Amino acid sequence: MGGSRSSSNQSIETRDAGAINEARRAGRALVRATDLETGDDQLIDPATDASLLVLLLPARRVQIHPVRRILKDASWFSLCVQSALDLVIIGAVHVAQPLTTMAALAGYGVRIIDPRSAFATEARFPGVELSHDGRTKR
Repeated sequence: MGGSRSSSNQSIETRDAGAINEARRAGRALVRATDLETGDDQLIDPATDASLLVLLLPARRVQIHPVRRILKDASWFSLCVQSALDLVIIGAVHVAQPLTTMAALAGYGVRIIDPRSAFATEARFPGVELSHDGRTKR
């Protein structure tokens, strides 16, 4: 388990990085499926893939752990690549300011909901989605 990777793994990661980033921005989950016998590695987009590999998709949208499944006499390893999670903070109080920073650093999308327009302001929460009525205001 060293730190080196084969060049074929790096090319797979480079090839799929754009598709994974695009899906995350769009809020879609993808599945990376690997045939355990042949090493064939594929990225599955449930919105566009019409192959039998769609059967490898998890029953729930959130799949935390990788799963081994058998499909057409082949053993597949599948890993769901999720879109970023969102954190909704109700109340633009003083502790919400550092919390938004920490959540953004951890990769969460952040939104503040507070009907008090004096508290939920761009000046207090730069770059954070703000809402005074439950709807997003950028």
